[in-house]
Amino acid sequence: MQYKPSFVWILTVLIFSFVNNKTIAAKLHKNDDQTLVLNLFEGQPTRRNGVCGTYDASIYTCCNGALTLGSGKLCCGTTAYSSSLGTCCNGVFTLGHNQSCCGTTAYNPSMYSCCNGVLIAQKGLSCCGTTIYNSSIYTCCNNVLSSGSALECCGTEAYNSLYSTCCNGKVNSGSKQQCCGTETYDPSSYTCCHGKLNRGAKQQCCGMETYDPSYYTCCDGTINSGQKLQCCGKEGYDPYYRTCCNGTLNNGQKLHCCGKEGYDTYYRTCCDGTLNDGQKLQCCGTEGYDPYYRSCCNGKVSSKNGAGCGK
Repeated sequence: MQYKPSFVWILTVLIFSFVNNKTIAAKLHKNDDQTLVLNLFEGQPTRRNGVCGTYDASIYTCCNGALTLGSGKLCCGTTAYSSSLGTCCNGVFTLGHNQSCCGTTAYNPSMYSCCNGVLIAQKGLSCCGTTIYNSSIYTCCNNVLSSGSALECCGTEAYNSLYSTCCNGKVNSGSKQQCCGTETYDPSSYTCCHGKLNRGAKQQCCGMETYDPSYYTCCDGTINSGQKLQCCGKEGYDPYYRTCCNGTLNNGQKLHCCGKEGYDTYYRTCCDGTLNDGQKLQCCGTEGYDPYYRSCCNGKVSSKNGAGCGK
């Protein structure tokens, strides 16, 4: 009778024939996402389902579905690594630490320069947009090259701040000047109001115009003749003669307001925004009444004194 070796016996022979390997995997294709991994050192199988599945994190590192012996490592794609041994550049692992990345390539910045994903075999060069340049000769401002080194940028233009001033993206002659919009000006001769230059120094702004507060008052962007006036909307007024009620001027001082209308409480009563002739009246909705002669029932004034509501 011929002897037929069992599956277990064949598997045992295979394992011991590769005893020098760290691990060996025997795939049991029960389905497409289930794999049995045998760890010869631990002697314990770890079953993976999908992306790594169940595994001992103190022994393995999982990187995008791939198990690697050793815990606490970094991932670079499916490669587990230690930062002291290698560099990961956009999913590509390269041996060697303290390197910089240029696209997917790791490089030594003391020997190379990177310009938009392209390595340059010369240190000290830089990128300006897609152009390689020497920073000791040129200055790059918003991807535009200008002759001269160590300059400052004003938009896309390079300038020397010892001789020029940048005002909102425009270079102007003269250093340390004050800006009004894109222009420079002398504050001893001009006043800048919201980007507009006005002749005259040390004046105040009212909108985009200037005024002298010794003679004028600014109310909501409108210049009014007279100093130290109070404002009622855009209009200036003297409170000794007029009263402002909700943006409307009324003749008379120290009036009370009823909506936009001013009134004297000695002569009139305000009821819910409506003026009624007579002093010290009680209110029934918007109507004033004398409780000695009339009563208020359900928001309406009754003509009969003392009569209760509903009678």
